[in-house]
Amino acid sequence: MTRFFHALIFAAALCGIFMPGARAEGIAAVVNEDAITISDLEERLRLMIVSSGMPYNQDIRDRLRGQVLNMLLDEALQMQEARASDITVA
Repeated sequence: MTRFFHALIFAAALCGIFMPGARAEGIAAVVNEDAITISDLEERLRLMIVSSGMPYNQDIRDRLRGQVLNMLLDEALQMQEARASDITVA
């Protein structure tokens, strides 16, 4: 079932039907049942660069993209584990 769900997300993203009326969204990574979109990655990357005071240029984005993706992957895994353990944060 999980494989089917992943295939469905991938196919929908490729066909541009994942979000009707919106531009096609690419998937940067899939963590079990959750997808991290390219726009999620780029938004977090922009936030990290701007909040740290670094110049927002292609070189900086390229150097930090992998680190930011790893952070998003870790967060997704933590959220999934929290859901599985019925942990809520108030």
